[in-house]
Amino acid sequence: MSKKSTFDALREVLETAIGFAGADFGNIQVVDAAGHLRIFVHQGFPDWWIDYWNSVCLGHGVCGTSMALGERVIVEDVEQSPIFAGTPALEMQRKAGVRAVQSTPVISQAGQVIAMLSTHYRMPHRPDARTLGLLDLLAAHLATLIERAQAEVPLSLAENRYRTVVEDQTEVISRFLPDGTFTFANDVYCRTFGKTAEELIGTRWHPVAHPDDLPMIERKLGEMSPENRVVVIENRVFVANGELRWMQFANRGFFAADGHLVESQSVGRDITELKHAEAALMENQERLEMALAGSGLALWDCDLTSGRILFGQRWYEMLGYPVHPGPSHVDQWKRLCNPADLAQVEARVAAYLAGETPVLHSEHRMRHKEGYWVTVEARGRSSHRDAAGNPTRIVGTVLDISNKKRLKEEGIDLLKRIESLIRENTSSTPAPAANGDALGSLTKRERQILGMIAQGMTSARIGRQLKLSPNTVISHRQNLMGKLDLHSTAEVIRFALDHDLAKPVNTA
Repeated sequence: MSKKSTFDALREVLETAIGFAGADFGNIQVVDAAGHLRIFVHQGFPDWWIDYWNSVCLGHGVCGTSMALGERVIVEDVEQSPIFAGTPALEMQRKAGVRAVQSTPVISQAGQVIAMLSTHYRMPHRPDARTLGLLDLLAAHLATLIERAQAEVPLSLAENRYRTVVEDQTEVISRFLPDGTFTFANDVYCRTFGKTAEELIGTRWHPVAHPDDLPMIERKLGEMSPENRVVVIENRVFVANGELRWMQFANRGFFAADGHLVESQSVGRDITELKHAEAALMENQERLEMALAGSGLALWDCDLTSGRILFGQRWYEMLGYPVHPGPSHVDQWKRLCNPADLAQVEARVAAYLAGETPVLHSEHRMRHKEGYWVTVEARGRSSHRDAAGNPTRIVGTVLDISNKKRLKEEGIDLLKRIESLIRENTSSTPAPAANGDALGSLTKRERQILGMIAQGMTSARIGRQLKLSPNTVISHRQNLMGKLDLHSTAEVIRFALDHDLAKPVNTA
């Protein structure tokens, strides 16, 4: 097999792997005569990234580690992985926008690692078991391709295996030229839309989309470019039985060196049930929002597994942002949280997840669209748990407590100022003399009321606490002031402070 045909075959495998895995980048490395990994084909990476990984030694990065171990290595988050910690490779991944990566070794018939199939992701990610199984099949196909290129052995078995990988999927997969002419359609595509491969290949037929979705589809496809190779579109299409179904299509463009589009690949899946579930969730959320409208509470719903978080309309209004109809990622929330509060919030979340607190509760500041901070109170509880009992989803409410916080702080400041003024008056103006006989002349009830007045309580509140009528309290107040020769509330408070009476009293 010529180098050109080998390149094309490996490129097709890589493109399929990226499509199946929902990845953003990918590469295939082949072991050269010196035993070093060299990137043979790639997609989505700049030249400086390729040069760096072609220059590092065995054992570096995920691919090198996988080759050294002879088994697949998955890094869900490069920022948290010991493989990258403290290495120049971490900075390379950051610059390229890589957050997660998996590398699957390609094993020869002799049991040797001869290549590496890697897929990369912009967000923290772990491929599911089904995706890993598909990658294993593609790796086996790669092994046959590479060994054939090296030894010129027949490729029919590998071709059949690869065709099985593509044909046995539940996703609808098609490839077409820039003018819309089909070059490939898998069996699922044909069954879904009631066509045969012979009817499609070489033609420009396409599924009938809902008329309301057409402008959006055209706009999204127009965004595809060498810098933006993948465009994900969710729209409604009519399937073979005439039913209108929701589909999500991941459209990937393949561009020539001069930047013009050569071919496109579309991998679609039916998301009708998901859309129905989302609609039901939104309807329930709207009902709850209406019920909570008068309380000022905003709803939030966080999926701990995916990191996706859904906020109610009130949350966006609270912070001055336009309403986002779908879920956001928790990283976006972190960017709005005051950096000085973020560690405290994360500590409270960790404590709740560890079972140390019965409810998740936090007061923290969020950045308003206008740039100022809004103090909020968030509460939440787990609504779903896994088989081990660990929370997988938390729902709760958020309340803007900026005014409450401000009034509380102002109230504390006011009390401190009043206390300071009382102390100043106490030190500068002698209180009327009251001998021990006068103080001793007070009844037990009058002493109680004197202490409660010194605490700032009104006659009505004293009456409620002592189960007396306000008039009775006023009468006791007048009597004690007459006995002590006091003429104002300020003098009563000053007297109580001087005689250590301004403290809680037993009302039993």
